[in-house]
Amino acid sequence: MKLVGRWVVGVCLALTGASSLNAAWVAYNDCLKEVGDGTQANVTAYTIHNSSQSNTSGPLKDYATGSTVAMPTVTFTMGAGGLRPSTGGSGGRPNSGTPAFEVFHEAGGAPIVDLAPNVIGYGSAGWWQEIAFSGLDPGKTYTFVGTAIRSSSYPTRKTLVTILGHTSATNNSSSGPNILSVSATTTVLAAGDNRAAGDVVRWDDIVPGPGGSFTIRSEATVDSVNEAYPINAFMLAEGGVTGNRPPIVDAGDYDALTWPINVLQLSPVVDDDDPCGLGILTYEWSHSGPGAATFVPSHTIADPCVIFSEPGLHKLQLRVWDEVPLEGVATVDIPLIMGLLGDFNGDRRVNHRDLEIFAAQWMDPWPSPADLNARDGVNVVDLSILAANWGVGEEATLVINELLARNDLSNPDPQGQYEDWVEIYNGGQESFDLGGCYLTDRLDEPMMWRVPTDRPQATTIPPGGYLVIWLDGDVNDAGLHASFELAEGGEQIALFDADGRTLLDKIEFGPQTADVSFGREPDGTNNWVTLTPSPGASNNGRFLGVVADTKFSHKRGFYSTPFEVIITTSTPGATIVYTTDGSTPTENHGTVYTAPVPIFATTPLRAFAYRTGWKSTNVDTQTYIFLDHVIVQATHPTTGAQVTPAGFPVSWGSVTGDYQMDPDVVGQDGQDKFGGIYAASIRSDLRAVPTFSLVMNKDDFFGPTGIYINQSQDGTERVCSLEYIDPNENDSFQMNCALAMQGGVSGGGTSLQRWKTYKLSMRPRFKALTDDLKPTQGPPRMNFKLFQDSPVDSHNTFVFDGVLNHSWLHSGQHGEAMYIQDQFTADLHNAMNGPSSPHGFYGHVYICGLYWGVYYIHERPDHAWAAEVYGGRDLEYDCLKHNSNNVVQNGVGGSATANYNAMVSASSAVRGDPTNLTKWQALTEKLDVDNFITYLMANWFVDNGDWPGKNWYATHRNVPGGQWRFHSWDAEHTLENNGNGTFGASPSGIHANLAPSPEYKVRFADLAYRAFFNGGPLSETVAADLLRHRMATMDPAIVGESARWGDNRSTTPHTRQEWLNLLNSRLTSYIPSRPGAVLGYLKTAGLYPDIDPPMFFAGGGFTYGGQIQPTDFIVLIGSGTIYYTTNGTDPRLPGGAVNSPHATAYSSPLTLAKSSVIKARVLSGLTWSALAQAQFSVGPVAQNLKISEVMYNPGDTGDPEDPNCE
Repeated sequence: MKLVGRWVVGVCLALTGASSLNAAWVAYNDCLKEVGDGTQANVTAYTIHNSSQSNTSGPLKDYATGSTVAMPTVTFTMGAGGLRPSTGGSGGRPNSGTPAFEVFHEAGGAPIVDLAPNVIGYGSAGWWQEIAFSGLDPGKTYTFVGTAIRSSSYPTRKTLVTILGHTSATNNSSSGPNILSVSATTTVLAAGDNRAAGDVVRWDDIVPGPGGSFTIRSEATVDSVNEAYPINAFMLAEGGVTGNRPPIVDAGDYDALTWPINVLQLSPVVDDDDPCGLGILTYEWSHSGPGAATFVPSHTIADPCVIFSEPGLHKLQLRVWDEVPLEGVATVDIPLIMGLLGDFNGDRRVNHRDLEIFAAQWMDPWPSPADLNARDGVNVVDLSILAANWGVGEEATLVINELLARNDLSNPDPQGQYEDWVEIYNGGQESFDLGGCYLTDRLDEPMMWRVPTDRPQATTIPPGGYLVIWLDGDVNDAGLHASFELAEGGEQIALFDADGRTLLDKIEFGPQTADVSFGREPDGTNNWVTLTPSPGASNNGRFLGVVADTKFSHKRGFYSTPFEVIITTSTPGATIVYTTDGSTPTENHGTVYTAPVPIFATTPLRAFAYRTGWKSTNVDTQTYIFLDHVIVQATHPTTGAQVTPAGFPVSWGSVTGDYQMDPDVVGQDGQDKFGGIYAASIRSDLRAVPTFSLVMNKDDFFGPTGIYINQSQDGTERVCSLEYIDPNENDSFQMNCALAMQGGVSGGGTSLQRWKTYKLSMRPRFKALTDDLKPTQGPPRMNFKLFQDSPVDSHNTFVFDGVLNHSWLHSGQHGEAMYIQDQFTADLHNAMNGPSSPHGFYGHVYICGLYWGVYYIHERPDHAWAAEVYGGRDLEYDCLKHNSNNVVQNGVGGSATANYNAMVSASSAVRGDPTNLTKWQALTEKLDVDNFITYLMANWFVDNGDWPGKNWYATHRNVPGGQWRFHSWDAEHTLENNGNGTFGASPSGIHANLAPSPEYKVRFADLAYRAFFNGGPLSETVAADLLRHRMATMDPAIVGESARWGDNRSTTPHTRQEWLNLLNSRLTSYIPSRPGAVLGYLKTAGLYPDIDPPMFFAGGGFTYGGQIQPTDFIVLIGSGTIYYTTNGTDPRLPGGAVNSPHATAYSSPLTLAKSSVIKARVLSGLTWSALAQAQFSVGPVAQNLKISEVMYNPGDTGDPEDPNCE
């Protein structure tokens, strides 16, 4: 097919999902991302509302690729009235065929952005939402589409949506019944019952403002009396350039050629908007590479033939001009491979066997394989080519002999990791040094990875020998590691000679199965089969096939009536074996499936399929939960006493096992001792948060060597099935892992006293083998965004935290159970400094089919976590826990202890010479000072009583410029007595070393001002909101914990109301006093000056940023001399001098001609105040627009010199 040119006017952005948009990129954002909803992975989740103010800004993602490179930044702000997300399922998905469905769903119907189950709603009077886009190209056009859906009909709740700060745009909002009015810059949307209409707010052809930005503002119309809904989801797409744009050129996509075939028909694709309607395009082809290239009939037409004179990698460039003229350029690489001509049977030799094949095809027409020059059929010319290659490959025949594209547990590399690999086989009679040859998975990039030439002892293959090369991208690791990986879904891999042109071998393969290799049998032949992996050895473990995975007729989750499960596999002749007691089915254990399996109570159903000579399936697990069965778990139906469940031990070592759901809480016959309120709610409470099911052989948990009841087994691992069940039944999955107990002060143990708590903490580890080399049949990582507010979506572990202190299971603290203070402390740190400490939530956990209570599920801030958050590879990171000698990992090429001690020594050097800027700079190169200060403030705010002598993590990337960062951990002894005992404390005395430094004091004051004032995270209102939010994530699931463990240490069970009362007392008596207490200490310690920072007055009130007119005055108010800058720099230089000439002494009100960031300090004598800063956007103001304060913790939005950067 030949397509020379295509002319389109503008860029077509139809009301449709990403798959059909003709745009440079398309990005989506879910403003209320919820655990388990159907929103896709490449959709961002920036937002702002009363319960989420820490993920308000950042780069959008290209939906097609997931990349954030060169993508614009979005920033959310809201008015003082706030915004409130619903919790009862008040959102909804648009009906099929509606505009919202077409935009926010894939072509097959799956949601791109899931607008269910909840919706962000209005706050109190004065609420508004602004979504600001920056980093756009002012020379291009954009499309914005947004919507909100409230499941019930509220016709009086009308949202005024306004576009601001742009140069021009076309309002193309949909025309359904929920669009009430439209103007050039405004649309009024009724979100109530918008499921049926699926109406959207839409602007096309948006030309951003001169700074590359525009804003979408939502607010209630005047007649809505404050009640309306902001934008809950949006799509942003980049279209074409404004005015005439250059031609968009695609030089074409071509397969590699094999010499002597050297002729190629070119077929480019060119798009041009052709604004004048002239249809004039001018073409010019050019060539670079080996030899010459001849374009026939001319290099100045769109689609010539090109003839190459010799093999190699040829690069062709196509330049196209329109009538203006504007130029478009594209290049394409054409590999012309020097193949082994005449090797018709694929044995990498040209000999008499190939001559026999050639003779059989004599005089056959093209495309006979023996027509070596692809011209005129098989004739004497082809015979001469065969003769020229006669005997090639006889001395050393190198072939790709075996490959493994999904290595879950078969063979570790020298670093102990399970990576892809390829095996090269020498079928010749002489040794061959592969050094200098090339491996690639792209024929158009033959020299992708070069085999090292300086290690002949490692790269020489003897006759009949093998060489294994790991394909993992870890080129600096010991051994041979290529720079690319294989795609388990299928691709190609090729081996080129040292000239980078001659193809020695290549293989294309389809989808691969875990731990099943693809190779030649026998070695070196052209017979490719599935194999038991044998890297570095002969291929002789052939599988006859791979048994297809088992399928279940009912998915895991919650059920109320009995049913039967049908288990199938599509492999004829396979046998299915299943168990219902949690044990692992094998060929010799379990029940052979012959009929549907009846399920009538909570059951972990496990199954696998096998066939003799074939690769068996893995073991699949589906847990079916019957809540009517759960609430009477381990309870005698008449007496109400505990009954030990079948298969579980009566005793756990020295104590009686606790299995029962307390009838005093959940009731029998619908009654309980608390007026029936918990008996009535327990079923919904057990579905209020995500559910996890942990299943393994019961003896592995509770037997003589079980990990749960035997402290001697602490730190050891057992193979375990882990299932995640979403409460809204949107997301669920199962994967195997290695499970170990978690916690304690030594060796991975749970505590010095085993039964200090009966509810023990556990840690799943995602790996191919347990530490004692048992295959888990699980993945090397859990690739799932388990923690919605975290940037991490790939985990090697996380923690099921039973919560020891301040829980209902602690013998001395069960009357003061709060459960949430550990995560609350991490929340404070994250709110001040971005992702700095673990994210977590609360979930119900089942063990082998028994309900085990509510667990605190959170990240482990170790080296792997740090690599995901801060970048780099986990092997590069040092990681310490509790102290400098407790090493979790030494980063590659270094010592965690030595690197940490070097940082502490640098802090000591600052203490010895606190005004020495060189020593301060040396310290900042080793310590992330902002992370450290905010970490201290979080722990001082909650008065962490079991810190800093232990209970902290610290990580450091062992590369030039790598800094140590501290992460909150095990902060359970907090929110206790409103004390001040930890003020001034820090790990390793680092704070005491830095406290004399003027630079440290100034930075501490800056961060404290952000944290305690103007709606910062440690202000009374926001800190209380964060605590309420954390309470809401556990309530009402706490009722399940009450029923399971509320009577473990008390005759009268502890209850949800008791828990609420305790935490509400912290909201009224503890939180209000903490800002003053901490700030008082900071002032006493010289970490916060007595001088207040400047205040900004504009638009009729005090403000810390917002939108103003060019004629508006900005007044700076302060006691002393106020110095300010408008270019993003600090008015104070390191050392304390005024930042001349950038800083100006304030003398009169300011006006701004363009959007700017103002940074200001007061200087009184030699003392500087904390830094105050505000971003002002200059431009038109929407009706009812109110100037708002700046975010206390904006994301990194780019160059601080850029006035569009917050």
